[in-house]
Amino acid sequence: MNEKGLRFLALSEIAGGLLLILGIVSSLALAPQFIPPWNVPLATAFALLAISAGTLLLKRDPKGIPLSLLAQTLQAVSIGAGGRFVALAGVRISLVIASTGAALFLDGGGAFHLSTSAPDGSLEALGTLIKLHLGANAQTLNDSTRTIGINFLAIHFAVRLFVRWLAQEDGRKPETKEEASTT
Repeated sequence: MNEKGLRFLALSEIAGGLLLILGIVSSLALAPQFIPPWNVPLATAFALLAISAGTLLLKRDPKGIPLSLLAQTLQAVSIGAGGRFVALAGVRISLVIASTGAALFLDGGGAFHLSTSAPDGSLEALGTLIKLHLGANAQTLNDSTRTIGINFLAIHFAVRLFVRWLAQEDGRKPETKEEASTT
């Protein structure tokens, strides 16, 4: 992954983590009765992970790579089927397949939710999101009983970070596309 990609990822994680903190605070102020008790500490931990990972990546600190890898891995898949799990800190390009249809999402922000019961199976979460929805559904995804979301951007970054982390652990400089094409 080149430096521009790392910088984009770092800024995305920091912004997403900060938006998640904003969402936690506003949700606690406006509707605390709807938040499962474990979501606040877990969402806060996830937000702090994303902010820390992004900050370390910006500083080119090697510790940022595994932290960012963990943050991206947590965002790779969202599930809603009886319970629900969703984590987001940054930008997301995802395909959501549901019992009521499918949609491609391009969105960003900070979101987190983990619960053992979700009557509608939806992926609504604690946080702040900015969304652009592309796709058509016969019904809204909120009416679905089962959903799965695949975050292609998180998977892309996770793979690139893993390769970079392995190279870092081996004591060699990660190869960029430009360097690979000249050898």
